[in-house]
Amino acid sequence: MYRSTCRKKRLLKRFLATALSAVMLCTALPLTPHTAKAAASYVSLRTRFKTLQTGQSSRMTLKNNKIGWKITKVATADRTIAMVYGRTEDGFMIKGKSVGRTTVRARLKTTSRKKHTSKLVRCRVNVTAPKEQDQLQTQATVSSQEELLAALAQKSIRTLTIQTPKSGKLTIPKGMYTNVALTVDAPVADIENYGVFQSVTIQSIKPDTWTERAVGNTLRVLAQAARIVVEKGARLKSVLFAKAEAKVKLEVNGAVDQVTVSEKTELEISGSPENVPEVSIEESASGTELVSKVPVNVTLNASADITFQKGAEKSTVICRSKAVLNLMNETTASIKVTKPDGSVEMVSSRVPIYQFSHEYSESTPTVTTPTVTTRPAITPTGPAVSGPGNASGDEGTQEGEKPSFSMDRWEMAEFLPKVIKAQTAYAVSKQAVKLQGDFTVVTASGIVSFQLREDPQALPEGVYVEWSGEGLSNNGAGGWERLEGDSPVFTLEEYTYVNKGTWLTGEESYIGPVIQLRFQSDIMDVRMSPIEVILPSVDTNYVFLLKEGEMYSYRYTYMKIKPLPLTEAEWLFGGRWAMTPHAMQMIEVIEFQQHEPIE
Repeated sequence: MYRSTCRKKRLLKRFLATALSAVMLCTALPLTPHTAKAAASYVSLRTRFKTLQTGQSSRMTLKNNKIGWKITKVATADRTIAMVYGRTEDGFMIKGKSVGRTTVRARLKTTSRKKHTSKLVRCRVNVTAPKEQDQLQTQATVSSQEELLAALAQKSIRTLTIQTPKSGKLTIPKGMYTNVALTVDAPVADIENYGVFQSVTIQSIKPDTWTERAVGNTLRVLAQAARIVVEKGARLKSVLFAKAEAKVKLEVNGAVDQVTVSEKTELEISGSPENVPEVSIEESASGTELVSKVPVNVTLNASADITFQKGAEKSTVICRSKAVLNLMNETTASIKVTKPDGSVEMVSSRVPIYQFSHEYSESTPTVTTPTVTTRPAITPTGPAVSGPGNASGDEGTQEGEKPSFSMDRWEMAEFLPKVIKAQTAYAVSKQAVKLQGDFTVVTASGIVSFQLREDPQALPEGVYVEWSGEGLSNNGAGGWERLEGDSPVFTLEEYTYVNKGTWLTGEESYIGPVIQLRFQSDIMDVRMSPIEVILPSVDTNYVFLLKEGEMYSYRYTYMKIKPLPLTEAEWLFGGRWAMTPHAMQMIEVIEFQQHEPIE
């Protein structure tokens, strides 16, 4: 009995040892092909669930893409919650629009196999409201360089005030802060600005210097004393001096498009400008004293004393009806003065003081209605309608005489957007660069389309518009056609501009077709010459802002934006006009390519 039990135990031990060896051998064997195939990962979007805040964007890409899947189509189940745009073969953009949940889908295709070549992938998107602290941080007041940098880093800031009683220098770094209105109240501080803002208001500044190094700013100067220096390569779209009895200096070594004086001011303009600034002395700025050491084109709407010193050769003056001009020409050339009636006088440098008053040369025009009773009366609104009466109204339009019609620059700026509906579609490309200021080659192209529209409310009764465009009007012959109703929509061929380092300035920065407009009337005396309007397919100023802003911020080497409406009229040197986009026009990128960061 004992022997039998021992024998069974030995057999059991042998069996267990054999079984254990077999198990260990199986675990050491490699996986079968069937098992490896089952563990393979399939192509999909990089995440199946994405949370965004309203207004926030995110780029969606593919993962596990081992056989060359390409995105051919993207869609969203609810565009009001999340939109998709900027599709490429390997990704697309998602932007949160409103709070809610939706699903975005992408259709993939591959040519690496013969069947199952199409696939649909999905991502669930949850859009939430911005955090409460982001909604509240829209205003900031800073007094030091550290506080300034911190405020500019906050994307939610819309109003920024630099307010400090301390002396010293503050530097605003380069950047596109086009949603920020900047106010400066620093009576003993120097400011050096590299940033582009929605607007800049200077309430007080050290009388020595505000140094402008950016391109595209609009300055409003309310300081009692100030010196504005525009450095070489910088550009101000406009600068407004609006403080009564102020003493200010403007040194232009870059470019300034428009200088406006709206209150009595002592203004000195000097430097080595890259363009010829347009200077407008408004009716409210009577008594202004202007001294210019550089060429300027002055439009005088009020009495003023103007001195052109050496260096201001080729300056011009246009006098309006209420202007009394005292001009001293200290240059080496004659100064062209255009009177309200359109006549021109060349003021020699040999004349010590030239004086002109419109009331001395002819009676001051007054707004009157024609005495012809068979036509509707012309109301004194909108463009100027005048007769030969004097300022006191003692003498109006005589029997049988025609009233006159004309427009000044401001009325024309309001009129043109009413009759010209235009837009341009941009595509911009450049090389990958490390620094924003790198002078790399930039290529921009655009296709401009426009339509001319009659607006009877914009002109007095009996005045109409004729237009001409080479290759457009009068069967392509460039003749004059009366604008009645709406013209056809013209879409012109693509214009391309290649920049190799130096950006164009002034009128030459607008590249595109030119149309002419002239005003006609059978019952009124039209005192206006035909005007030319440029419809820029490419505006190099705007392209520069795209290159320094959108393209740099997102590392684009190529971008195409949604067609941009041209809704504003800008007056240029020589009496020409250009249609431009609104400064705060939203940019919507519809196609793009990016590059990796460069170390």
